Amino acid sequence: TGDVLLSIAQTLAVDGAVLVTTSNTLSLADVNKGLQLFDKVDIPSSLVVRNMATICCEACNHQQHLFSDGSLSSLAALLQERNISLLDMPLDQELSKAPLSFQPSMTYAYPFVRNP
Repeated sequence: TGDVLLSIAQTLAVDGAVLVTTSNTLSLADVNKGLQLFDKVDIPSSLVVRNMATICCEACNHQQHLFSDGSLSSLAALLQERNISLLDMPLDQELSKAPLSFQPSMTYAYPFVRNP
């Protein structure tokens, strides 16, 4: 979260930042560092995406949170204070079925992300 982001901020014109994380404590600490870094270089943070936030039961469509260590509440409060949106992306079991070798896109061998 340090040198690469600073180089990008100093080299390119960046309109805003989207940070991607999971909901565990260590990953959320990195989000906090990223937010602070973007503040220092005057790049607005507009969205935080919680990847693998939930998993959906294929039988009943119940959404189950994957991480429940309590760190989500502190993230939500921080983002609300800063007026930054939070988007939850579910873990899609179909994505783990991707072929091991390259397939042309027209074969439709790669699974698509479903949003229940």
